[in-house]
Amino acid sequence: MDEALENFPLDARFLYQSGILYEIEAEFEEAQDVFEQALRISPNYRNSKIRLAELARRGNQNINAMQLLEEALAEGLDDANVAAEVGGIYLELGETNRAVAAFNRALEIDPAQPASRLNLIDYYLNSGQFERADYQLEAMYTAGIESPWVRYLRARSYLGMKQYDLGIEEMIALVADNLENADYRLLMGQLQFGADHYSVALENFQNAWELESDSHAAIFWIGRTQIALDNMQEAISALTTASSRVESGEYLFWLGYALEKSGQQTQALEDYSRSIGADTEWALANPDVFFRRGVLYERRGVPHAAYRDLRVTLTLVPNHWQAHAALGTLHSGNRNFEDAIVEFQSSLELEPDQPGVNYFCGLAYLHSVPPQYQQARVHLELAREANYATENPILYRQLGYTYRDLGENALAITQLQQYLDQGDVTRAESREIENEIRDLGGQPR
Repeated sequence: MDEALENFPLDARFLYQSGILYEIEAEFEEAQDVFEQALRISPNYRNSKIRLAELARRGNQNINAMQLLEEALAEGLDDANVAAEVGGIYLELGETNRAVAAFNRALEIDPAQPASRLNLIDYYLNSGQFERADYQLEAMYTAGIESPWVRYLRARSYLGMKQYDLGIEEMIALVADNLENADYRLLMGQLQFGADHYSVALENFQNAWELESDSHAAIFWIGRTQIALDNMQEAISALTTASSRVESGEYLFWLGYALEKSGQQTQALEDYSRSIGADTEWALANPDVFFRRGVLYERRGVPHAAYRDLRVTLTLVPNHWQAHAALGTLHSGNRNFEDAIVEFQSSLELEPDQPGVNYFCGLAYLHSVPPQYQQARVHLELAREANYATENPILYRQLGYTYRDLGENALAITQLQQYLDQGDVTRAESREIENEIRDLGGQPR
């Protein structure tokens, strides 16, 4: 190259190649100098402008980088490699629409060019556009372009599309041929986890962790799988390790969840708050962190904080039926029965099969002013038909008194007797119920 520059000092092409060599050696200032020399010799030399744009991007001079790219592309894109190069720079600049357009232009010029297709696949996978990624992968398969890496990307697209069995099938040979590859083990574990094969998933995650002990992703997934297997202490240990490696909103949420399920509500509440603080963007995209924190606040007697988090949940996900039900419970606790009824009804419209919500909705109707006995009856009967009384026999008593207030004495006697028959009644309460049955014209057994 030195000899070429000596013989042809005014040839922009040789200066450009010299700049590329400087870039490879990470000598960026020298690279910039020769690219600028090339432009002084040949002001319209597009390749130098593109490389200067990349150097500007590296120096966080994004406006300058964009201007250089616009100048370079003024006459259009007619070279697939140049289009791929420009797409890569746009992608690093965060100009994803322009990047995708450049990659697609490269494929229009040369459909067999793998670099642009792989860049598109990588972008689509990382942005959650799994069907588009799979379309590009299918095009590679059709063109006869196959490799372990392409198969790995295909399995990632199957994971994103929740086609877990197809992903597992894609990965079986890859894992068998590359037993020491932690990334392959991790992906296989995620696919097995998605398919509810938790024991097999755990084995793969543990193998990935053994192969790459600094992989916070592997230890995180070990924790997730231990939760699925109901091993909360093991989950807490793994997720504590993962969260110490990376302060991730997702990691802290699942740590809080495991702590909550193991009865450690104070620590769970703290980790839910840490999760929101660590990554607000993640929390807004995963509003269950607000919901779970709101429920814990309600249980711990902090109604204003509970109300705030539950309202945030419903702002982000208006059809979050659990949040509506939790708000109903909160309003009932504050004796705001009209508001409670609205929330319980909203929850039941979204998810009718909720015996507990029907029960508490019935109670809210009974406590409203004036009491709405007929509406209460409907919801209490729905709870009874769903066998809610098996674990909560007080339902029989509530229904009995509701029937009494509606003037249906025979039904009232039947329900009150069932409440007595379930056995877990104090002597004083038993006498009270027996007297009520006699007043209704019945005879206690």
